[in-house]
Amino acid sequence: MQSKEWTEYGVRPLAMGNAFVAIADDENAFYYNPAGLAFQEKSYSYVPFELQSSTKVLSNLIEYLSVLSDEDETNNALLDLIDENIGEVNSIEFRYSPWYFSGLWGISPIVKKYATAIVHRQPSLELQTGLDLTVPISLAYAFFDKTLALGTSLNIKMSNGYKEFISPGDLDDFESGEAQDFDDFKQNGIGVGVDLGIIYRRDIKKHQLSAGLSWKNIGDMAYYQIGDYITPDEDLASVNLGLAYKYLSENYGRYHIALDAHSLNQDFSFTKKLNLGLGVLLKESYEFLLGLHQGYLSAGVRLISGNFNFEFSTWAEEYGMVAGDDPDRRIGLKYIYYF
Repeated sequence: MQSKEWTEYGVRPLAMGNAFVAIADDENAFYYNPAGLAFQEKSYSYVPFELQSSTKVLSNLIEYLSVLSDEDETNNALLDLIDENIGEVNSIEFRYSPWYFSGLWGISPIVKKYATAIVHRQPSLELQTGLDLTVPISLAYAFFDKTLALGTSLNIKMSNGYKEFISPGDLDDFESGEAQDFDDFKQNGIGVGVDLGIIYRRDIKKHQLSAGLSWKNIGDMAYYQIGDYITPDEDLASVNLGLAYKYLSENYGRYHIALDAHSLNQDFSFTKKLNLGLGVLLKESYEFLLGLHQGYLSAGVRLISGNFNFEFSTWAEEYGMVAGDDPDRRIGLKYIYYF
């Protein structure tokens, strides 16, 4: 499977190509660039729910359920699905992500339940599933008449899950009781990391220019073993740069254009590092989003009604080494009630 994502990706940033390092104007700033919190008002929410899933997961589920009443058809359909999904990534995750921001400091824990599977032709199943808890505690402050903002986060992360290749022989051994216990494949650990963010923002009449730097997991985030389980792989440090332009129109709303380069210090193709985004907010009620993430089109919409907020996005995550190798098309949904 691909290397770990450099941060906890949000539905709205992904809709605009994941180019968010210099924008960072909502709760996603906790994870993309904590300096962005310095430009925000006090806010908190106890009821933000989020789903991110491969589109293939939904289509496979619908196809399988359609023949569930017939046992023979069900078995054949399952074999057909396995054959159709050889080499394909199937991923789904659910998130609960409340946050609180006072205007100076804040906290935004994410509880994430996830599962990712790849069927190989050998045959074997590459499976990764678990429950993660990530808690950033952030400080942010703006200087020089709010043109320069600095932010930092202390991140505490608990990872509890399984990651293993499973062959048909392994399944037979599990069924007969001859295999190792599933706990032998369990990963369990706790890590502590530090983020640093900087944003320079300049307003010129109706125009706003921003430049941002986000340094995630300074010095890498190593995990400490819990019990006798396998220690999770470390989260690598990631240096990310962003540029953004915003135009404010009294009659037609707000326009955002953003360009990001992510994980500049890591050794993989530059085609996976570039991200481009466009956002158009109309009447403070509708935001239409478009972008390029790792070379693939992304799009989405955000609906705002009073204290309610609904977000939808679609994007592709590259599981190969360069853009165009092995994309996984995904969708994301998020519901928020603001206080």
